[in-house]
Amino acid sequence: MKNKEILSGHDVAKSSWSDANLTGLKWENDGRDLILNWARNGKSIGVLKCTWARKLKINITMGENEGGYLLTWGANINSVSDTGWILSFDFASKGEIELTCNEIFLEISG
Repeated sequence: MKNKEILSGHDVAKSSWSDANLTGLKWENDGRDLILNWARNGKSIGVLKCTWARKLKINITMGENEGGYLLTWGANINSVSDTGWILSFDFASKGEIELTCNEIFLEISG
């Protein structure tokens, strides 16, 4: 059985977000929470849960005959006083995903 570790808040923000593949995106809890699945070198590295997600902006462009997982160039995850978190994932020439949410949790499989 694999061990799971759950990080929250500032510990999630301090995690390394470069060279991670976005492998999935889905909504849970009647569309309130956004779940982002991440992998590195073909292995799952975590599931990021963003509660009460809002102000979502997905700007992704793939050219002809392009596809596959999106590879991060980097990310900015910042707390915003008492209102939650602002997250921005940079996928280099492919685009970005930005959102605001109340809480962030990263479940890491080990």
